[in-house]
Amino acid sequence: METAPSVLIVGDYLDQLDQLAPAIEEELECRVTVVEGRESLTRAVREDLYDVVLLDHRLTGDDPSVCLVHEICTYDPELSVVVLTEMEDLERVLTYLKHGAADCVLKQSPRRVVEQLGRLISERSLRSQSKRLRRHLMQNHLENPYHFSQIVTADQRMVSLLMFIESVAWSSHPVLITGESGTGKDLMASAVHQASGRSGPFVIENVAGLDDTLFSDALFGHVRGAFTGAVQDRSGLVDRAAGGTLFLDEIGDLDIKSQIKLLRLLEHGEFFRLGSDAPRRTDVRFVVATNRNLDELMSTGRFRKDLFYRLSTHEIAVPPLRERQGDVRLLAHHFVARFCLDSGTRLLPLEEGFVATLERYPFPGNVRELQAVILHALAAAGGTPLRAQHLAGFHPSLDDLIGTHPGPVCRNEILFGDDLPSMRSVSDLLIDEALRRAGGNQSEAARMIGVTPSAISKRLKRLRTREAPE
Repeated sequence: METAPSVLIVGDYLDQLDQLAPAIEEELECRVTVVEGRESLTRAVREDLYDVVLLDHRLTGDDPSVCLVHEICTYDPELSVVVLTEMEDLERVLTYLKHGAADCVLKQSPRRVVEQLGRLISERSLRSQSKRLRRHLMQNHLENPYHFSQIVTADQRMVSLLMFIESVAWSSHPVLITGESGTGKDLMASAVHQASGRSGPFVIENVAGLDDTLFSDALFGHVRGAFTGAVQDRSGLVDRAAGGTLFLDEIGDLDIKSQIKLLRLLEHGEFFRLGSDAPRRTDVRFVVATNRNLDELMSTGRFRKDLFYRLSTHEIAVPPLRERQGDVRLLAHHFVARFCLDSGTRLLPLEEGFVATLERYPFPGNVRELQAVILHALAAAGGTPLRAQHLAGFHPSLDDLIGTHPGPVCRNEILFGDDLPSMRSVSDLLIDEALRRAGGNQSEAARMIGVTPSAISKRLKRLRTREAPE
């Protein structure tokens, strides 16, 4: 998580400098330390890390401020030094700049002082971020792989994206995630939060279909009496995600009026609850995602360009599954293992023909469709090893790949493998399915398959006896 910037103010006469500190803290949301004299400055710079030093030129001795500028910039070349002067003296300003000062500002212009500090802090943050990104990408590995445990991949393009996420996760800037439906943008958003180290929660909201009023109420909350039915104050998602991450999915479908409110929140870090004129501040980090073409939406006026530029500070384009074919095999084994574990059944093997067929299919629905295909195949396999024919009936394109063209599939059709199951196994499967459809009601299940309730009861008793420990 990105730490708040810090400013050190130093001089011999602190009355006027003390008045600057509150304005700097409020405007720039930074930590300000005020010290007096050369010794305090030297000690502070060596004992703590600062982004900017604001140095009053009125220090005792023979031109000591120039010497101090040189000393500070030599000790820490990355530290920005701004000298406060009382008059516009071009020769003196050039001397300060020659010795390493970032700028000289008239102390009679506090607004200018704050603006210049803000610019220098922003530049330092960008330099630090760029350095960190270059250093991290050169390592060619993840520092904390457990942050990405939900993402199954061996594709180098995906691994590079995860490394990029790890590099920018600490930042407080927004992250824009783009990609086709079903590519796992929600998992990427969760990974950004996990890698950020933020202590607050990960809060999710799908903004598609929310009109401006619903969006404002959902995000910002309301106060009692804001509208009919508002009988008490209610916090919004921004409050609930305080100190954490707010993930707004389907941002490309956001109402144009709501886009203005979101932009204001991103620019100023402030929002208003419905029915209130009291501004509230937030430190939430925004991650947004869309499967829409934002360039096209901006060209037709359906998405604001200024909002796009705010959101796309860090952009992650998730590739479709068809462009990471090496992951199809990995994901297929992963989903089979997970579904078998969830259902309490033994792990089923995947025959090579089954995996090879999957690898030839383009998966327009991406990872989400692969997950559905695996569920379909497991149901068709009935506890036998997964073969290519178990993919039949899911989609005509898959049927073409396995050389089958089934007509309308009967709901009661059973696909058998090479080894036929025993009559008892078939009977058990039939009873299991009847019980599932009947919601566990044995009498109803018996009626469905034309047996007596006692037959089902005997089967369940036999199963319990078989599973009982010796």
